Amino acid sequence: MPSRFPPEIVDAIIDHLHADRLYLANCSLVCRAWVAASRYHLIDTLWIRADTAPRRFPVLQSPLCTLWPYVRHLRLYDQRFYPDTVVHSPKGLGLSRLGAVETLLLHGMQWPARNTLGAALLSGFGRVRDLEICNSRFKTGADVLDFVNAFPLLERLVLSGNGFRREGPVALHRATKMGQARPISLYLKSIMNNELFILYNLLLAFGPLLTSVQFGPPAFLREVSEEWSLLLDLGQNTSLRSLAFDSVGHDQWTPNLSLPSVEWMLKTVSTLRSAHLERFKIKIVTGGLYSLGNMGLDELDRMLNHPRFARLREVVLDVVSLENQFSPEVAKGYIACYLPGCHKRNILLVSYAM
Repeated sequence: MPSRFPPEIVDAIIDHLHADRLYLANCSLVCRAWVAASRYHLIDTLWIRADTAPRRFPVLQSPLCTLWPYVRHLRLYDQRFYPDTVVHSPKGLGLSRLGAVETLLLHGMQWPARNTLGAALLSGFGRVRDLEICNSRFKTGADVLDFVNAFPLLERLVLSGNGFRREGPVALHRATKMGQARPISLYLKSIMNNELFILYNLLLAFGPLLTSVQFGPPAFLREVSEEWSLLLDLGQNTSLRSLAFDSVGHDQWTPNLSLPSVEWMLKTVSTLRSAHLERFKIKIVTGGLYSLGNMGLDELDRMLNHPRFARLREVVLDVVSLENQFSPEVAKGYIACYLPGCHKRNILLVSYAM
């Protein structure tokens, strides 16, 4: 039946019901005029898994399918981007029609080196601003850089537990400047040993475009040979405004935890040259608060209070102790003593958990 409400009233109602999609869908069934107006709310997210792809792709390729312009968020799970798969068949290439997608999640993806059909797929994602790649496999590390460079409007990149053939140290200097013209936020959920040089190359390639870096736990295992060097150079990232280490530890106090070391964190911070840094966050996991005195926090305090970081407005220090030694309030005062310069500037925020 025709709608008795003016279009602007319909839009207001639909916006209000956005969180309740089931109710919104029922309303759309009652009045056909609401269907088109509801599309952005009902189908703005599209999930495609390997087991559902054989059924989904024929539907998406139907001449009657009109959802392409309305999909804003695409989630692809366990897809093998090879010519013999459904995704890469002539029907599967219809993904290039998803030109409105702004958020793309690729989970369990297998991506061959320089695949022309893969390039055709990526050509449809010119508006992607948020890219997350999890548990995926690339042929080589260089292909990761080529892949990321295919998104000209990228603003946020999340990498988590990806793998590829190990390459030698010579690959560390193969990065080229990325084509993006927008600031980039980089979040590393889980970077293992053989991914270190990819991180190195990304930091180098993004250069001044990188405004935020977050190392998530665990960043990588400690057992890294000298040729892979723990040092990650932030010297080229001169526009960094935020730097965060979600979890770091110490061999002596956290021997059973796969955490990057405090020593590695200090070496990484020592390469920082950005005069735009506004926020620094670190989470330390320790066996007890007394061990903080052996972690070089005085050196961290000295570095953060360098005149170069005059814009620094917030230093967050989260401490997780594996032993119950103090009450939270006493512990916070004890911890603050290790960063006296930041505490004196009134930019230090301390939290404590057991």
